[in-house]
Parts: sequence; C-alpha cells; structure tokens
Amino acid sequence: MSIDANDINKYIFDPQNPKQCKSYNLLLNIAKKNNLVYVSDDFVTLAYEKEIINDNFNGELWNTPENYNDRNVFEKIKIFKEMLSEKDYQHYINSLQIDQNKFLFNRVFKNYFDLGDNYNKLSDLVEKYNEAILKLKITYPSPENETNYGNHFSSKIYYGSKVIFTNHNITLFNNIPIFFDRASVIVTNIENQEKYLNSDYPKNLKPLFLKNMRDIKLLLTILEHDLKTDLTHLS
Repeated sequence: MSIDANDINKYIFDPQNPKQCKSYNLLLNIAKKNNLVYVSDDFVTLAYEKEIINDNFNGELWNTPENYNDRNVFEKIKIFKEMLSEKDYQHYINSLQIDQNKFLFNRVFKNYFDLGDNYNKLSDLVEKYNEAILKLKITYPSPENETNYGNHFSSKIYYGSKVIFTNHNITLFNNIPIFFDRASVIVTNIENQEKYLNSDYPKNLKPLFLKNMRDIKLLLTILEHDLKTDLTHLS
C-alpha cells in the first residue's frame, strides 16, 4: 500500500473540482516528461463507445433485452456476444473504421507499451496506439486473472515514470517492484479502492480514482489543456 487509508478519498478525481485530486499534479508532471503508458482494453473500448454501439450493432440483435438502452457499452457487447458469437463480434469490429486521431490518450501521452503473446510478456514500445492495436484491444479483452508478468519484462522498459490505466485488473504489475523505479500513477475506477489498499504496490505509485469511467474523457481533456498552457508559458 503506497498511501494511508485515511487519505484515500483525497485521490478521487471530482469532475466538479478536477484539480483538487491529490495525484492530478503528479500525473500532469509525468505527462510533461518521457513516460511509459499502459491503457487497458476497457478504457480503449469506452473511448470508442459511439463507434461500436451504433444502428448496425443494434440491428444485429434479434431479441433486445429489457432496459437495453440503459446498459453500458460493456454490457451491450456481452449481450451481442451471447446472442450471436465471439466470431460475429470480431467480424463486426473489423468492419469498423477506428480513427486513431480521436484517441484522446494519443494527444496527451507518448511511448505506450502493451501485453502480447497471450498476455505473458510486454510488446515493443510504440509512440501511438494505431488503428490495428486499438481494434485488437477492443476485440480481445485481456484476462482478468493474469496478475504477474515479472519474468517476461524487457529491461529496456523498466526505467522511467509509468501511467497505468486499468479497471478490471489493478494488480497487473503488483509483484514487480523494479517496474516502478520512478514516480508513477495508476488511474482506475473508484470501486477498486479496497483492492488498491490491499495491494503490494510501492510508495511511489499513487492512485487516481475515477467516480465514473466516463470521467476519463474530462481528465484527458484537462491534461491536454494544461500541457498546452505549459508549453505556451515556456515559449
């Protein structure tokens, strides 16, 4: 545990008072420098919710359940897969045009890493998530029970501040102390507070909890604005 349990609520991102979150300035400072970023498939899927859930998607459903319109994007995808099949979902995602320029993360961060080969090692670094990577992350969500990749990390990505965006698996890098050699941030849902407090993360990894996963868009928009403001002051 890297923070006191009594201070946990100070790390919540409040859309009404976004910069009062205790870890926001740390996240901003990391974004200004060289950084290594991991974005889980759930955040990528949420970023392209409107592209995924459209008339074509809904038209494939032959028996829409009650309160369908009130379901979130993940529940709707689950319904699609159960009503049709995994293959049908894969084919549908492949038919979409996923514009990498609309991916807000690409406008704020650089140097992404990801998990490859059945999620048991890290892929090479990429400067941006391109359409191919984005489609893969939307199509093939990572397994929730994978927790330790320590034996598979390439030494070239050990060093530097990290920003981890994940919701379903916040203990992904839990047992790799060397991985967080510099000040880092993990951005996740507020529902994961207890998991974070019970984790073995080092003191230099601070959380930023979202009240709602959709708040990520506001967080990234504010970061982008502050980064541009900082560059203006430097010029």
